[in-house]
Amino acid sequence: MTGSANLALEQVRLPQAWQDRTRAEQAEFLSKALHNELTPGGIQALKQRATFGSLTNLFPEEASKWAVQAGVQPEACVAFRLDHTEFRTEVVLLKQGERLRVLRCNNVTRIGNTSQR
Repeated sequence: MTGSANLALEQVRLPQAWQDRTRAEQAEFLSKALHNELTPGGIQALKQRATFGSLTNLFPEEASKWAVQAGVQPEACVAFRLDHTEFRTEVVLLKQGERLRVLRCNNVTRIGNTSQR
């Protein structure tokens, strides 16, 4: 397994269903799940236009479900939310001390592509 795969696994909290798998299986899952999901344009769009706050405030209907899937408490999470007319961008982070780990990442590239039009 490459160093970048190990680094990625340290930055992301996998769903509970994947936490007992081998590191190689986890890395493959993560690679497929995030393939082309994070781009500079998408991150820039989040920085400029997304709302940041607690997971429970930004996504009250989904917070518990997403937290349960990751095996964490929703109160331990923060999120970015950016609504677009056709879709919603979501990034959920778990606070572990001074460290943040990605729990959910959805439509980041898409919002980056949309903001360039």
